[in-house]
Amino acid sequence: SYARKNYRFYTVTISSDSVYPYKYKHEKTVVSVPVTSEAQEIILTNERMSVVPEVTCTGETTITFGNITHTMNAGTHIFADILLKQGENVFTVSGSGILTILYQEGAL
Repeated sequence: SYARKNYRFYTVTISSDSVYPYKYKHEKTVVSVPVTSEAQEIILTNERMSVVPEVTCTGETTITFGNITHTMNAGTHIFADILLKQGENVFTVSGSGILTILYQEGAL
């Protein structure tokens, strides 16, 4: 809708239920690392938008993020309690196989 304020300027109002404030990166971020029985750190860098990553492993893997620990069998997993924040996010992983973490970054 619009309303004429004077003969030179208009006020335009646009409304939508599907507006999202973040601009997504064109490609999702994918990080793949081999996992061994020795614990190793993985640092994921994330832009402004907080996001829950999708975690895929090919063998039994333990992943720790802050004070949250999950042990997973092979497959794809989404853990609502693992939320990547802006900046560096440090994970500790151990187990076997390949660990792949997929997430969508977004900036304002």
